[in-house]
Amino acid sequence: MASRYLSGLALLAALSCASLSACAQSTPTPSAETQAEEDDDSAEKYNAYVKAFNALNSMFYGSTKGMPDLLAKYKSQSIGGISLFGRKEPILYLNISMLRNSVGALQEGTAIASSPSHYAKLEAAAKHMLANAAPLYKMGTTFESYVRSKKYLEDDYALAKAQDAEYVSRWEQLIQDHGALGEELSVIERQDRIETVKRYRARGNHLNGATAEAMLHASDLLNVFDEASDFRDAYKVKAGDQLAAKLEQATEEIKLESEKTGINASRTQFRIFEVMNQFLGSYRELKRSRSDRAFESLVEHYNRAVRDFGRIR
Repeated sequence: MASRYLSGLALLAALSCASLSACAQSTPTPSAETQAEEDDDSAEKYNAYVKAFNALNSMFYGSTKGMPDLLAKYKSQSIGGISLFGRKEPILYLNISMLRNSVGALQEGTAIASSPSHYAKLEAAAKHMLANAAPLYKMGTTFESYVRSKKYLEDDYALAKAQDAEYVSRWEQLIQDHGALGEELSVIERQDRIETVKRYRARGNHLNGATAEAMLHASDLLNVFDEASDFRDAYKVKAGDQLAAKLEQATEEIKLESEKTGINASRTQFRIFEVMNQFLGSYRELKRSRSDRAFESLVEHYNRAVRDFGRIR
């Protein structure tokens, strides 16, 4: 699986309890009620971890190439106060509030009880990430206060120098943990989308079925590529083209079903139809230009669709 969570900065979608089979029972038995409660807890746990993951992706998307890029900038400076940019103020490297949001969501998720069999690998990845992210957040708040107050002018960067090695090490670990959490979330997300397509189709709701199917194909396509240079790989491009053809078919079905339903009644789905056409346009541009900007555009359009799709689930 491609590590788009590190380079592409794609967002993950929340999980609806309605997509879990027990939640769909109209007259649940006592045992089914218990299962439904467990499924609801599991969905809440998953969604907390999605929030933790997306907090860091949202923090860096649009201004950098992600955490590795920012960490490289931090490491390139002299902690004595001289950076590649001629700054005398140390580069903080991060937005503390976003790290706080991620840590808070991880704490929220790990506090939710669930069956040991539910999301065992995901839970392990989240706890591993939290064990490093929580102390990193404390270091970050201390460092931010130190820089904002210009304390480094009094101690000649002593605190910055003292914590530098651990600070870098913990950020390197967070990058790895964030990727691992994304991989576990994506496995569950993909299965949820497959089940969502089946559920909508079985109910005869082909508009939402086509929309969910488009999201599935777009996610699979994005997951083929790590970065723009991957479009030089003929094998990956062939796989991408196959998924693009499926996506185009599902996108066309969204349009047809929207026309049956009424554009105003299906405006969210129709907006996804429009965004998916833009997504396909960025994909075709990437095949031609292999540019980083086109790759960013691909992810931007996907993220817009994720946000819209969350409104109809």
